[in-house]
Amino acid sequence: GVGNYNFKITPEGGFAVRLTNKTGAVTVKGQIVSHEGTVANAFGLTAVDATHCLGVVYEAGVEDGAPCWVVVAGIAQVLMKNAATMGHICRIPLKDDDGEAAGYAMDAAQSSSASVYKIGDVLETADAEVLCKVLLH
Repeated sequence: GVGNYNFKITPEGGFAVRLTNKTGAVTVKGQIVSHEGTVANAFGLTAVDATHCLGVVYEAGVEDGAPCWVVVAGIAQVLMKNAATMGHICRIPLKDDDGEAAGYAMDAAQSSSASVYKIGDVLETADAEVLCKVLLH
């Protein structure tokens, strides 16, 4: 496929870049991550109620401090905390949710304030606690 050591196009249709895992743990595929502000070219878990997201972890089992692929645009497989329906939006966890670093599906018709936390659109229907294709934007 297209790419080099620092970027690649995934088979799912995502644009992935290689960044350093600074989550403090091994990676879980589908986790939502943000820039780790104290380390160059690194990511950490996205905070609850954050209004931004860097991307979605593409590789499972990468040790803390090691390089890891992160999907930053296009189609990503997001670990969904709740059941998702095609056409919903995917958002960052909020303070009343149960679980960090996972995506939450939400009916697109919900309040406009909740859409601030949107990371993309759900492209398929999926059960809770599984990977689900999301078009990031």
